[in-house]
Amino acid sequence: RARPRARMAMPGPYGAVPGPSALARSGAGVMGQDSRAPGGGGVFAPGKRRRLNFVAIIANLVLPWIAFCVMFAGMSFSLHYRTPSYAIGLVLLGFPAAAIAAAFAFRARQRGRDGMWYTFLAAALLVATLAAFFFGQMNFTFYMQVFYDMENLNTYPSVNPAR
Repeated sequence: RARPRARMAMPGPYGAVPGPSALARSGAGVMGQDSRAPGGGGVFAPGKRRRLNFVAIIANLVLPWIAFCVMFAGMSFSLHYRTPSYAIGLVLLGFPAAAIAAAFAFRARQRGRDGMWYTFLAAALLVATLAAFFFGQMNFTFYMQVFYDMENLNTYPSVNPAR
C-alpha cells in the first residue's frame, strides 16, 4: 500500500504550500527556531538571559553624538574661518578616539569577553568623525564662509572715491 503524502494547503498563485506536518518533518521551527539544533531552543526559546549594560548603551549613544556635534561645529563656524588648522586638528582627534575604542574591543576579545560595545563605539566614532568633517566642510564652504567674508568687510565713511 502506498504511503499517504503530507497534506498540502490550498495552492496559491505560485504553487502548493507545504502543510504544517511537512514543515515539522523538515526540521523548520517557528520564528527563527531550529528544532534540529541541540537544545532545540533557538533565539526565542526560554533559557539563560543576557543582562543589558545600560551604561554601555548610553555611552554608545551619547559619545559619538557629542563627538559629531563638536567636530561639526568646529568645521562649520568661526574656528574654521579664523584658524582652519585648529578645526582640522579637532577633527583629527576623532581618529585616535576610534582607534582606542577598537583597541579596547580587541583586548576584550583576547581575554574571552564580549567586545561588542567597544566595537560599536569604534565604528560609531569613525562614522561620526568622517561625517562631521565632510558635512562641516560642506556647510562652511556653501554657507558660512560667505557670511564671514561679508561680516569682515570694512566701511570707510570719510573716503571720497571720486578723488
